[in-house]
Amino acid sequence: MPRRYQQTPPEDLVNYIGHPVRFFTSFGKRVDGILVSVDGTTVRVAERVQHGVAQYPVEMDSIQATEVYR
Repeated sequence: MPRRYQQTPPEDLVNYIGHPVRFFTSFGKRVDGILVSVDGTTVRVAERVQHGVAQYPVEMDSIQATEVYR
């Protein structure tokens, strides 16, 4: 089976640390990056920006859809 983004429940994200992820938030923002950590109700994502990489937290309750590249 070829690798692709697959919908994944937020509670399963802890199993995919280090994988590419894609989130769609309730604010209409799409977040693409590498899953760095899952801590309670917050996930930390490393996203490529213009001059490097930025890490920032995303609250699970603001996520509408979660996909993991696997």
